[in-house]
Amino acid sequence: MKKIEKDIKCRCCGKTYQAQVIASRFIPDTYLDGKPLSDRDIPELYICPECHYAAVDAVGGEIDADAKSVVGGDEYQRLITSDSHVDRYKAALMSADENSERYILQGLCWSYEAAGDDKAAAETRRRLAKVIAGDIGTAPKIDDILLYVECMRRLGEFAEAGETLESISEEMEKAKGDYVYKIYSFEAALVRRGDSEQHLSSEVPAYED
Repeated sequence: MKKIEKDIKCRCCGKTYQAQVIASRFIPDTYLDGKPLSDRDIPELYICPECHYAAVDAVGGEIDADAKSVVGGDEYQRLITSDSHVDRYKAALMSADENSERYILQGLCWSYEAAGDDKAAAETRRRLAKVIAGDIGTAPKIDDILLYVECMRRLGEFAEAGETLESISEEMEKAKGDYVYKIYSFEAALVRRGDSEQHLSSEVPAYED
């Protein structure tokens, strides 16, 4: 992994601070939802040293007054200054906008799993699925649909996962031979056998339906 120092302008207080930003990284494998194999590789948040606003990336415009009020609150400050990865993501979620909510929910879900809190992870994954479903309703993308299916499968919602896969079956038939079709086929096989466990992306290329 290669990191570089970069100036980041806080979207809350406007202060410019330096943070280490990942310039490149080699990840040999992930889980189907994109989760890194090592808990140490769960993305860190960019936290302003002045007001403690937490961001998932180094870009974006100024947050609104309501979000600024949240950042200045005692509960947010208690969570964001914690040593717990879960607490920091929970704080970030409190001030998230519609552009960052999905990515913060994903990081929070992975953080709960790393902490061994499967119940909270499942609740967060269900909330993430709802956000993805909203995105699909506005601008459907195959990657989003397959991530939604992965969320539903992990939650044991096999009927919903199967119906969603069926809804894109004609489109997927046109993509036979492409990697995305292999993901689609692999997910379909997992759904058919009622498998809600984590699976690796590396399992996909070897799968034959």
